[in-house]
Order: sequence, then structure tokens, then C-alpha cells
Amino acid sequence: MSRILNFSFAFGSTNFARSCEGIAIIGTPNLTSQQYASPVSKLGHVNVYSGERLEEELSRYFTHVFLFAANDEVVHTGFSPMAHYLIAVGVKKRTNP
Repeated sequence: MSRILNFSFAFGSTNFARSCEGIAIIGTPNLTSQQYASPVSKLGHVNVYSGERLEEELSRYFTHVFLFAANDEVVHTGFSPMAHYLIAVGVKKRTNP
């Protein structure tokens, strides 16, 4: 998702909203960590999300959203703005997004 320009959960190239049956696991570099990213990394990750935006977008399509943060090899539920990478799990697809 972070490598797709203008990705939209509703109208993504794979039509994300319709293709997920009951669970989705989405990962993206954190928007707040981009100030520390290398120029090459920034070129490759053109569509990064903040934790708030990622959770908000997935909540439109899933009843339950769990947001995790990752730093180095540690995955946690701590303060997401300090994370380098975000992982969101959407569970139980909404019937009318």
C-alpha cells in the first residue's frame, strides 16, 4: 500500500473493500518517521499513513481494528507516533462500509 501512489482502501487497484472477506493485515511505514527516512526509501514509499489515518481508514470497512507499532524487531501497542512502522489488523468486515 505504501508503494502505490494514490492508494485508496475503497478504490485500490485490487478493490480492497470488496476483496477482503473477514480479516486484513496492513503494514506501512509511519508518516511521522519519514523525517528520518533516506531519500531512496522516500522514493519507494510514496503513500505512507499515520497511525490515526490508518486506523480511521480501516474502521470504515472493519468492525474491529487493532493498531500495532514496530521499532526494529519489536512489535508493540505503545505510542504510535514514535514507531517506524505500523501494522493494522482489521477484523469482521462491515456489511455497509
